[in-house]
Amino acid sequence: MPCKPVRKNAAKALFWTVASLILLLPTSLEASIVDLEKLSASGTLRELEAVLAEVSADVVFPSGNGPLHIAAEHASDPAVIDLLIQHGASISEEGL
Repeated sequence: MPCKPVRKNAAKALFWTVASLILLLPTSLEASIVDLEKLSASGTLRELEAVLAEVSADVVFPSGNGPLHIAAEHASDPAVIDLLIQHGASISEEGL
């Protein structure tokens, strides 16, 4: 049996749905990076762990610093630094 052709409207709707999702991905990633920068300085371990599920702990922020640099300077809980290292944050001097 031959397949029925997809209606034009259905194809357009699918196209725009996929296009919308693709356009949302960078925005979502950018928001997660901003969250990581804030949480590295003053977030709870639970919040930080949730963001680290989406973003690399070794990302470099526009300021040139990474999460570990921010945490070392601002975090009040040393466990934040341990968590970032466990998730792959670089401990090198590069980027300072």
